[in-house]
Amino acid sequence: MIGFISRRVLQLIEVLFVVSIVGFTIVRLIPGDQARVILGDNFTQESYDQLRAALGLDKSLAEGYVSWISGVLRGDFGYSFSLHHDVLPIVLQYLVPTLWLALFSAFLALAVAIPLGIAAGQRQGGPADVTLNVLAMAGVSVPGFIISLLLVRIFAVELKILPVAGFVSPADDLLEAVSHLLLPAVALAVVQIAGIGRVTRAAVVDVASSDFVRTARSKGAGPARVTLVHVLRAVGIPILTVVAQSFGSLVGGAAVIETIFSIPGVGQLMLSSIQHRDIPVIQGTILVVATIYVVLYALVDIGYSAIDPRIRITGQQSKKARNQ
Repeated sequence: MIGFISRRVLQLIEVLFVVSIVGFTIVRLIPGDQARVILGDNFTQESYDQLRAALGLDKSLAEGYVSWISGVLRGDFGYSFSLHHDVLPIVLQYLVPTLWLALFSAFLALAVAIPLGIAAGQRQGGPADVTLNVLAMAGVSVPGFIISLLLVRIFAVELKILPVAGFVSPADDLLEAVSHLLLPAVALAVVQIAGIGRVTRAAVVDVASSDFVRTARSKGAGPARVTLVHVLRAVGIPILTVVAQSFGSLVGGAAVIETIFSIPGVGQLMLSSIQHRDIPVIQGTILVVATIYVVLYALVDIGYSAIDPRIRITGQQSKKARNQ
């Protein structure tokens, strides 16, 4: 198990290295003179040259990357010229609301999608199956911002039972935080329910006819025990995969929802930084979000091996075969 985890950590580092190169290169290739955008119309040649040097724009692409990644490895992500602060504390500050939103949305999605997917898989064509199909179609066909505006109209404007926008940290006031996060979390969760629910349904349909499930039933195990002990364990890997993908997309793709509900998360930070050509913040945000995404996948991989030890054994055999 330790060897398996070590290999996943090495792969994680390799992926982050590639992501850092791609992210740095893409940001450097953004059209326009970033220094002129930041300085505006009135600037001196000296201030212009100083800013270009501070942004690393006076260096070649390779030299600029080496300088930037060296700083990152020391914990120095650069300085934001639009927010006038070091980049890493800013990104971490804006990351907190996004993580709360993603966690709450993931909790809502799991609480609805897994029971619904199991019920739909056990009774195809039943009420749960029909409900899941409707949610899946809504999640796929209706954009998140339309769902958001609809929720705001109904629950905030007409019924006046939830706030229109804003963010309150759960550490300050838990009830206020839930009331502010509920609408954006539901808007994000609809798409996740569609994906997680359909994968759960398909996995349950596939597993329900397996020999070990029939054996459990023949030994007198009740429906609840068969579902909780045998079926859920067997469908754990596909569900874990789609949950990890969903959470990663929640963290990285919440920009529109954050804008609609005025949540000061990384999505808003990224949009603002792009508008101001704040290169260090853009690069730092990309790297931090990518790190979360990659770490999550590594944890899921490790979770796979805990659920099904055959996965790490297969990986070891494949490695031996490649070395022969």
